[in-house]
Amino acid sequence: MTQSPPKTKKPGKFRYIVIALSLVALGVLFRVVQTVVDRFKNPNQMDIVKSMTMETDVSMPAGAMPVEIQVAQTGIFQSGVTYTGSADAYNEVPIYPRVEGWVKTLSVYSGDRVQKGQVLATLDSKELASRVAETIHESQSAKQRYEAARKRRDEAAAHRDHYQHSIQEAKADLDYWTKEIARELKLLQEQVVSQEEFDREFAQFKSSEAKFHQMVANAKSSVSAFQATEFEVNSAKSLMNKAAAAQNTQQIIRGYASITAPVSGVVMDRKIDIGVLVKPDMEIMRVAQIDPIRVQANVSMDDARQIRRGTPVTIWRGNSKAGDRIVASITSVFGRTDIDSRTTRVEAVVPNYGGTLRPGDFVTMDIKVGPETQTLSVPNSAIIERDQQKAVWIEQDSRAVLKYVTTGSTDGHRTSIVSGLSRGDRVITLGNKDLKLGDMVTSAKFQDGRLVALPKPSAASNRLDASNNFLLKKSLAHYVVTIALKKKPPQTGVNEFDIQITPAHGELPSNLELRATSQMPAMASMRVPEPSVSKSSAGQFSAKVDFIMPGVWQLTLTLKEGLKDIATSEFLVEVK
Repeated sequence: MTQSPPKTKKPGKFRYIVIALSLVALGVLFRVVQTVVDRFKNPNQMDIVKSMTMETDVSMPAGAMPVEIQVAQTGIFQSGVTYTGSADAYNEVPIYPRVEGWVKTLSVYSGDRVQKGQVLATLDSKELASRVAETIHESQSAKQRYEAARKRRDEAAAHRDHYQHSIQEAKADLDYWTKEIARELKLLQEQVVSQEEFDREFAQFKSSEAKFHQMVANAKSSVSAFQATEFEVNSAKSLMNKAAAAQNTQQIIRGYASITAPVSGVVMDRKIDIGVLVKPDMEIMRVAQIDPIRVQANVSMDDARQIRRGTPVTIWRGNSKAGDRIVASITSVFGRTDIDSRTTRVEAVVPNYGGTLRPGDFVTMDIKVGPETQTLSVPNSAIIERDQQKAVWIEQDSRAVLKYVTTGSTDGHRTSIVSGLSRGDRVITLGNKDLKLGDMVTSAKFQDGRLVALPKPSAASNRLDASNNFLLKKSLAHYVVTIALKKKPPQTGVNEFDIQITPAHGELPSNLELRATSQMPAMASMRVPEPSVSKSSAGQFSAKVDFIMPGVWQLTLTLKEGLKDIATSEFLVEVK
């Protein structure tokens, strides 16, 4: 008995639904991914579908590659070395309060710019004001005591002077009576005068003598009194000066309640807040003087031997030579070599207008070393490595030619050429990374290492651009071809061209057709979508061309009569 094969179970309706939903989900996922790629892709990057139309192994063809070309010439050259370093404040000052007190106000924050003498903070000064008031009172009292002592001294001086004058008068009177009594005594002995008259004269003499001695005693007493008051005045003056000094000191101390900036600069760090009790040994903030500013780098021992004060240096902020540069000179070469790194620190003090550099900033320093010489040199970007040798590309007859060279020193931007290159050689300085021997090249404009413009077309050019409003007329066999871009300027993606064919004489044949192809001359082997051509009426055509990436594209139009090619013409379009 023959056994029949088992029956195959047919897929159910649910299974078909699952398959359908999976396909829909895959389609949605593909569109989402493509949308994200289109949103964030590099402008030079192709989308997913277009990349599928390209060969995966694309080599650079012998096309017209846009490059920057410089003619090799000798010129003044000075070798240099490049180091990275850092900026440091010219002077960084810690701020301490000079008296104890509660912080009452704070007018600055970290990063604020301040001027020398500007008030940074104030302390509560009630106690200081009380001390000043006490010293003022003491100073006034001492001044009053001094004035009183001076008055007593002046009175004692008057008494002293009075008794000095009275002594002279008493001495004169005594001298008179001394002579007179001697004369009277002689007359008495000669019995010319009576004893009574002599006794009367002698009484006058004794009175004069007593008065003189009294005046001498009074004068001595007045001198002593004057000397005592003079000492009192000097003591009072000393106390007054001491009180005035104490008052001045307290007023100065009271001034310490206002904390001011000792230099103009930037507040680097503020370590306190309002209401904090500060003391003289407490650092409350730091102010850094950053104009000028110090720029320092550690250089090798060999390079340090060639660097001295006055050596030219060019400085950039950051680790690349971009942006504004500072041209200056080395101001200091430190006198010690670091024992671990075997490097020596060099420094340039430079202006810092506007605070471009900040302490701690990373900098790049080009330091000139060696003498200036007349040397053939090329930009560093022109030098490449080939076969473990230095080489440069040059342009000869619109073709790339490789020359091996021997290089010398560099100044950070250019490198001297010892051999292998001659004056007048057209050196390719940019766009040379992917060149191959014999590649076609064309001189183009570069800026900051990027291509910004291709060469301007000549009057007879077949380039569609803004100069001809993206419209060209060209004789082709016995026809005139007019081609115009509909939406200007050309963009990455699909672009539409209107093409009109008119006969130079006679009428258009009924079997006239048009075929179009496109390619990038510099990437001829790259597979690209084929343009589509439609015919609207006799001699009227429309071509849709997909420019899948920026660059110079060549659009080739071929006229056909039936199956026979009549003529071909190329047009160039630059897509940005």
